[in-house]
Amino acid sequence: MPNYNNLAQHINYVMGSAELNLPAYYLQTLSIPGISFSLNDAMSPFSTKIKLQADSISYNPLTLTMLLAEDFSNYHELMKKVFSLYNPETGVFAQNDFNLFIINNNLKGNFLFKVDFFGCKIESIDDIDLSANDDSIPVTFTCTINYDYYKFDYSDEGYRTAWKNLKQNTNDNILDKCVHLKHEEIK
Repeated sequence: MPNYNNLAQHINYVMGSAELNLPAYYLQTLSIPGISFSLNDAMSPFSTKIKLQADSISYNPLTLTMLLAEDFSNYHELMKKVFSLYNPETGVFAQNDFNLFIINNNLKGNFLFKVDFFGCKIESIDDIDLSANDDSIPVTFTCTINYDYYKFDYSDEGYRTAWKNLKQNTNDNILDKCVHLKHEEIK
């Protein structure tokens, strides 16, 4: 079986998606994207500017760094999604969004929260640096994703549903060793 996960620790940031044919991936790095509101100015009766309620919101892109699977399956799946969005032979672009989620656990493997990203679109996949003479450093790659919006889910029900979906869609036996999966309702 290929090495998909961070085998040194059963923790931290796990990515999954129902639309992508990927097992649970332990991410090397993750930045939860920030948001910004566009606040309009108005003049007060005292000739000073005041801020009005926002009329739009912008989400920063999601950037994920993950281990490259030994058989390149995760890279292949993401590139397959890229070329479902664009056909280089015809120059035609297509709309083919997907959703994904990230489960955040603490160092003891206990659930903190889940972030659901909706209407995801791949913006970029970075280069993969391969070397024939150095296999000591894990090979990673970075994928930048834009999306329509995201929501935090702190509920046990959303968490259990995400893990059930991950366990159904993968043969990844490391999931069974996680502390948070010991609950009877997840099995």
